[in-house]
Amino acid sequence: MISSEFPPLIGLCMLIAVCILTISTRWAVWEVLITVSTVFSIVGLLSGYFNLAILGLLASRLSGLLENDLLQAVPLYIFFGIQLQSSGIANDIFSLLKRICIRLGLPQQVSILFFSALISPMNGSVAASAGLLKKFLFDDELRQVNPKTISLISASATVGLVVPPSLVLILMGDAMMRAHTEAFNSGLWNPSSQHVMNTADMFHVALIPGLVIFSLWILVTSSIFWVQQPPKNQLQETLTKSVLIRAWIAILFIVTILLGVFKGMIYAVEGAATGCLVMMVYTLWKIRFDFVKWKLILKDTYSFSGSLLSLLIAATTFSLIFRLFETDRWISQWIFQSPSDFTHLTIIFIGIAACAWLMDAFELIFVIVPIVSPGLIILLGSAEQTAELLLLVIQLSYLIPPLGYAVVIASQSTEHIEMKKLIYGLMPYVIILFLVFNLVLLHPQSLVI
Repeated sequence: MISSEFPPLIGLCMLIAVCILTISTRWAVWEVLITVSTVFSIVGLLSGYFNLAILGLLASRLSGLLENDLLQAVPLYIFFGIQLQSSGIANDIFSLLKRICIRLGLPQQVSILFFSALISPMNGSVAASAGLLKKFLFDDELRQVNPKTISLISASATVGLVVPPSLVLILMGDAMMRAHTEAFNSGLWNPSSQHVMNTADMFHVALIPGLVIFSLWILVTSSIFWVQQPPKNQLQETLTKSVLIRAWIAILFIVTILLGVFKGMIYAVEGAATGCLVMMVYTLWKIRFDFVKWKLILKDTYSFSGSLLSLLIAATTFSLIFRLFETDRWISQWIFQSPSDFTHLTIIFIGIAACAWLMDAFELIFVIVPIVSPGLIILLGSAEQTAELLLLVIQLSYLIPPLGYAVVIASQSTEHIEMKKLIYGLMPYVIILFLVFNLVLLHPQSLVI
């Protein structure tokens, strides 16, 4: 294969090309990945670094990828989440959670965090979560577009990244399983255990840090919005008995499904399929055979599912070409042979955070995580710690303005907000994330069950 140092640099050029095209064009990320992969595969063929027969491996890689049972859960989760919104159940749940917060003496803005923790696992992405939270927060009596409100929406939209068993964690677990296997086979690491990390491990790794972050964010949100809380008699919202019953049943059903998946009592695919079936029955009863609404529901499901599968196929193609230049091995050796672990860790995490300014969580999981995670596992000696640190870096980056992904989505279509005030509003949430990140980095066993 490749003996010189030059070919791995070609792989780095692929990454740079992806960043430049993502910033300078309006192409979807999967279009960028396919374009870059095609161009650099031609470069590799003409330069003799690999031959056409090796590129034939792409078909078997894609076939094996699409046969993965976990991928069947992707459209089901998305379909479930879209039906929750379209049937009005999401509205009922939010109204009930707001009422519960009021009864407990908490600012009603705290209900946004609870709502996000319940819905985000099925909602699919940070952008979808932020859009839904904006709709609820700006369409009722809480209609105050200010830095504190935007900060709360931004933080709440990222909850699904760390609260199991979300779609993000399912796909992250699959990516880390592959990365862990590569680290085993690299010859650069002699682990004490031969157990390969799986999706169930990913859920358990994310649980304690996620709960710590969520609990501290509730305290922060309560303190921020406490002084803005109107008298309780002005906050009572009249909810009919039918709304209360629907909301409680929906909450209990969702919690049961999520707990079943988390505990391994049911597979993610089975849980998502059960949720979809129940929601379809209810949606049919709610909207009958309103084909216009059903068309919109299916269109949104196909659109989001198709974009994720297109991204996954493009990322797999990119990954094959990238690995043919042996850049992945070069990066792993660079990380492992680091004279200063702290320096290389800092560079890697800053680079991931920079990528998170340009990409959604799914794009990062499909493109960036497979490249950096094998080397990080070798350096840190733990796939679980590596996975949690990657998630926390992504979540932290999403909350850093002006390009933080969650902040950008939450700020869209709102009046101009002074950046200084927005930074001040986000600071408590960011500080908590930073402290938890350092705790996982320095004392990983303290947050693992």
